[in-house]
Amino acid sequence: MFSLVAAILLTGSLGSIHAFSIFIEPFELAFNASRESVSLVYSAALTSLTVAVLVSHWLFRLASAATIFALVGLTSALGLSLPMWLEDMLWLYIGYGLIFGFANGLGYALALQLAARSYPTHAATAMGGVTAIYALGALALARIFNALIVDRDHDAGLAVAAVVMLIVSLVGTLVTYWSGTKIEAANQNKSVSPSPGWVKISVLLWLGYSGSAFAGLMVIGHAASIATTAGSTIDQAGLAVMLVSFGSAVGGIVAGVLADRLSLRWIVALVALISATSLGVLGFAWSPTTALVLLVLVGFGYGATIVLYPAITLFYFGPSQMARHYGQVFTAWGVAGLIAPWTAGRLYDLTGDYTSSCLVATGVALIAAVTAIIMPRRGLRQET
Repeated sequence: MFSLVAAILLTGSLGSIHAFSIFIEPFELAFNASRESVSLVYSAALTSLTVAVLVSHWLFRLASAATIFALVGLTSALGLSLPMWLEDMLWLYIGYGLIFGFANGLGYALALQLAARSYPTHAATAMGGVTAIYALGALALARIFNALIVDRDHDAGLAVAAVVMLIVSLVGTLVTYWSGTKIEAANQNKSVSPSPGWVKISVLLWLGYSGSAFAGLMVIGHAASIATTAGSTIDQAGLAVMLVSFGSAVGGIVAGVLADRLSLRWIVALVALISATSLGVLGFAWSPTTALVLLVLVGFGYGATIVLYPAITLFYFGPSQMARHYGQVFTAWGVAGLIAPWTAGRLYDLTGDYTSSCLVATGVALIAAVTAIIMPRRGLRQET
């Protein structure tokens, strides 16, 4: 129970990274930068996040949950503060993109471990709940950031995010320390015997995750700008970010509940099809209201995706190898995070709208649906 509380606190505060689109236009003005170059900051953050998840199982063997909790909070605050202290685009890349991104990924990996081990018989539901809090954190903080930027400037938003991380790290560190919360890295004494379908499932998981994540991360990284391009006001643009986060939270909860009860591969395929359809229509959205509704649906698909792929990785590889193999599968999310926001920014600079970006994301999401359908029906793991 204490582990789950710690995970909820952590993911809620780290969700601020998905409110990035609120900062796009203020950063453009402050640093005299293009949409492409500002989008690359978010891409860098997501890439760093991926690296952190990939190496997390090694770090889990070196330090306690409380130590990692403190590390995540302190490095997050540092990364968010650097662009305020050193007002240069380079430090935005280093601070927000590299340092905060890495801390976010380490915290995300820690939260998944804590949630899964809190309720091992319903791990997918627990991970779904924690992931939903990640999205709800983005929703709540997006509203705060938007108000601060309108009333003051982008530095005020970054400062609040840094303070939140410091407070959460203090509380979470104390909770995990006093409760004796432990995390378990991949067991080196257990081997996973290869099977004929090993390479196939690994490739399919990677392709499916990258396709579905591409669709969601492109929209999350540009939600506010997509809304204004469709005719929304500045206030509605802030609402767009919150609606995407709300959709993501609902998607995470629904997927977590269904993942413990229904065929994972068919749920994954259905979610990818919802994302593809929504993006296809979003590319030609004719009104702000239509755009906002479709953004909710894309958010729903993304929230479900980031719950389903940890669950399906657990299904194929087993709990003792979860951290290691999910780290490898999660590189697909990182590649999508690097390419999707930057691609949308680049295409916007070339065309002045998001139609082309949405159509590209639609095609990629359809590929993700196909890969899910042809995944094996049964788990391949054999632990000895």
